Amino acid sequence: MTAAKAYIAKLIFTGEQWLQEHAAIVEDGIIKDVVPVTALDPLMEAAYFDNSILAPAFIDLQIYGAYEKLFAIYPDTDSLQLLNKYSSGGGAAFCMPTVATNQPEVFFQCIDAIRLYWQQGGEGILGLHAEGPWINRSKRGAHISSLIKSPSLKEVESFIHYGKDVLKIITLAPEVCSKEVIDLIHSSGIKIFTGHSNATYEEAIHSFDNGISAVTHLYTP
Repeated sequence: MTAAKAYIAKLIFTGEQWLQEHAAIVEDGIIKDVVPVTALDPLMEAAYFDNSILAPAFIDLQIYGAYEKLFAIYPDTDSLQLLNKYSSGGGAAFCMPTVATNQPEVFFQCIDAIRLYWQQGGEGILGLHAEGPWINRSKRGAHISSLIKSPSLKEVESFIHYGKDVLKIITLAPEVCSKEVIDLIHSSGIKIFTGHSNATYEEAIHSFDNGISAVTHLYTP
């Protein structure tokens, strides 16, 4: 455990409030508290950013690659390093590499690459976002039609098991997935996004009740 350190800026944005004359107390890379500067322990190490704003970092939850390396085509740690470089350079301290509808082995290779990246101490990569293949073919957009499908429970169980601790988001069309599939994904702690979908209001509401957390491009042509 590292000693706590105070980060002091001209303004601190908490996500809800703008604070002056305050400090963020960080310990082991985690913000433990935000307190007035007058309340700081005078012996605590401090870093000063007098003309700066301290605010939560941007997070990109859907990015496919960077610097001409599509992660699905180049599922390796070099692609992840480039993704992190690109994202941080644009102000996003964290990103979620995304793989669109593809063969199962491609998703597995990408999961392996992220695990290795983390083992090597890589930063900025939060996990994998699988966009498809469990989407509506009529709303596929750029997704490969021949790979789009409705999932079996066994298939989903296998995917979740292989992607344990790496697979963080699945974008799907709720109308092509059974209640059992959606319940399983939800119970695993993976976030479900609705995308490339032609769900009715009733289908969407039912899916939200089972844990879908976001809607993305619901009516993609």
